[in-house]
Amino acid sequence: MDLKAIMMGGVLPSILLGTSTVLMKFSFKKGISLSAYITVVGGTVLLYGLTAMLINGKGALNAVSTTYAVGMGVLWSSAMLCICYGFSVLRLPVALVAPLTNSNALVAVLLSALLLSEWKDLNFYKVIMGTVLIVMGASIVSTAIASE
Repeated sequence: MDLKAIMMGGVLPSILLGTSTVLMKFSFKKGISLSAYITVVGGTVLLYGLTAMLINGKGALNAVSTTYAVGMGVLWSSAMLCICYGFSVLRLPVALVAPLTNSNALVAVLLSALLLSEWKDLNFYKVIMGTVLIVMGASIVSTAIASE
């Protein structure tokens, strides 16, 4: 795997998602409501997508691919709403939410192994070791906040 693949497929998204989580927390600290936040973010995603379509052309679009995209949008929006609720209503710290939600990699690896048959390309020893380290890391980081 080359550097471009690592940067575009992992490092850059990690930096962007981590930074976006902090911006989310800032929004709630400054008083935005849950519904307003989801609306603003959703509108931004819509504008971003429309701009990309204008620049790159419409591309392939069919009922099946659209259904999967809608499903992804519903799941992602629901996850964001849960995180927003945690920050705005429950007043959870980023240090608790971020490590736990970023354990989503385990769900993605499991589902891709089962549903996309990617298990054929997996080194199970490394998957098990990585899973243990992710769970330990998320557990340790999420308990690093000072008790009230």
